[in-house]
Amino acid sequence: MAAKINKSFFKCTLAVIWAASMLFAQAGDKLDKTTLVHGQDPNIKIVLEGRGGNLNLQAGSTPGEGYTLTEYRDGRGFATYDRMRQELYWESKMKYSLNRLSSHVTKVAPHMRAFLPPQSQLDFRLKIRTMGKGSMDFADLNLQRFKMDIQYGDVDVAFPTVNKSIVRGEAKFHLMTGDMEIHELANLKAADVKINGGMGDIYVDFGPKLLQDMDVRLDHDIGRVTLVFPRGTKVFITGTSRDLAPVGFE
Repeated sequence: MAAKINKSFFKCTLAVIWAASMLFAQAGDKLDKTTLVHGQDPNIKIVLEGRGGNLNLQAGSTPGEGYTLTEYRDGRGFATYDRMRQELYWESKMKYSLNRLSSHVTKVAPHMRAFLPPQSQLDFRLKIRTMGKGSMDFADLNLQRFKMDIQYGDVDVAFPTVNKSIVRGEAKFHLMTGDMEIHELANLKAADVKINGGMGDIYVDFGPKLLQDMDVRLDHDIGRVTLVFPRGTKVFITGTSRDLAPVGFE
């Protein structure tokens, strides 16, 4: 009796292993891992573009090294890292759909989890038509250029640590339709910032302290805009026909 049970168990185990391997093989077609390594020069150019996608971006834990994990699901595309040029490129595509709500895109569009080498100096460009969920945490990462261009989506950008690099040119945030949150913007250390929204809510928190004078141009059509400044900051708002005296602005 014992021998029969062991034999059956052995057959069952083989069946489970075979089924698991088939599932892994199928999933492997949709899952891609890209290793990021830089040498003495920590500068990395990041180009993210496509028709639809989700993004979780943050610093990794290993000095000089990082990686990306891309799950394509109902979409397709590719991720590459050119070691010689130190350029990370991600292209994402999803099946065409009139449904541009972030909940739909979150379920079907490619999803990249990027863990960048800590203390990297980034030339960052993001241009995606439809974003499901975009979460970008630039703690322990330094930006030299920043440009974000999204037509539809739900985006959360944070700068928890002070940027050591000098932001060249204008830092741009653009979201045509959806909700955008920007946290601790002053840590970006950008003298010129443009925030452009179309329809939706915009929330901008400058953080606990302004490190330098900033010229912020805000253009928004329909929706609520919330600006949070450090207490004691001297703020001048121009270019609006609204009377801002009741809320304490000059």
